[in-house]
Amino acid sequence: MKKILLWTMFCVLLVPVNCFAAQIGSIRAFVEQGKWSMGIFNDRIQDKDFKVYVGTGSTILLTGAEIDDSSTVGVEAAYGLIEKLNIFFRGGFSDRTLKTDWNDGSVTEMEYEQSRFYGGGLRYLVGSPEDFMIVFNAQAAIYAGDGVNTVRENGVTASEISEPGEGKLSEYQGSVLFGFNFGFSDNVNILPYFGFSANNSKLKSDNLRYCAGGINYDIGKFELEESDRYGFILGANFSVGGQLSLNIESRFKTETAISAGINYSF
Repeated sequence: MKKILLWTMFCVLLVPVNCFAAQIGSIRAFVEQGKWSMGIFNDRIQDKDFKVYVGTGSTILLTGAEIDDSSTVGVEAAYGLIEKLNIFFRGGFSDRTLKTDWNDGSVTEMEYEQSRFYGGGLRYLVGSPEDFMIVFNAQAAIYAGDGVNTVRENGVTASEISEPGEGKLSEYQGSVLFGFNFGFSDNVNILPYFGFSANNSKLKSDNLRYCAGGINYDIGKFELEESDRYGFILGANFSVGGQLSLNIESRFKTETAISAGINYSF
């Protein structure tokens, strides 16, 4: 059984991703009062748009940005505080590529160093896990890293980065999810669900200076906030034996990404 569990966890982290959405705390990990669940998950974001919240010190103005690619691998622990209320904690590592647009028509791609992330939140259940259920989620997460390790200015890779522009991404998210449990047998259940999310993400960057194509660039400090605050969620939870559960979740509009995770309750 342990070998099967470990192999399944490994496979989940290799789920291919193209489009869908990032996990914000799904139905999957809901546990009974006094019990725990432990799991691992993988999130991939292919597109997440930002607008300028605070301008830069550069003479060329930043007009917009997007996370062009982001991957997060982490662990989660959830605990049943009281009946129908869970608290959960997350931690792990993330990397991302930020693409910025400037008013002179230039495009800058920034690949950030692998960053640490930590966060947590609450889930509240209305209904029954064995039947129709509504789950309310609220969570926050902080991503902090050592700055940029690769910069491309209009496709030209920077030869030198004198200041890496250390950045921090803060995310605050909430959702309401609606699901119905289809029991195929005493040991196997499938719970498809859909819902809506509200999001507030901000990205701050310190001074970034580099040389590309013989030209020195000084971007300065900037702060971005998420362009689309509201989104849609689709997902499914597959439960085996009442303790092992596999989840795949997607979200649209706020971002284009997919998440997959596996949890074990005890």
